[in-house]
Amino acid sequence: MRFTGLVKSFDVRHGCGLITRQDGLSDVVLRQNGMQGTGLRIIAAGDAVEFEVVDGPLGPLARNVVRLMGHGAGFGPAVARHASA
Repeated sequence: MRFTGLVKSFDVRHGCGLITRQDGLSDVVLRQNGMQGTGLRIIAAGDAVEFEVVDGPLGPLARNVVRLMGHGAGFGPAVARHASA
């Protein structure tokens, strides 16, 4: 099952952060290796995302995370932030 939410925080140096779920359930841990895409994957606080939730060692963990572009999910515009390899 896929969910939507907003990136609450993301630390590029550590490659992890938190997603606030749109459905109001507890925040989900976001790891850079759980993001879909090629090359360096960078995401920022406020970006709208879609994801799956799995049980992680410390609680809910986001997998197959994709950034929503445009006005998807009613969160407003999300700007892609890609660094070239």
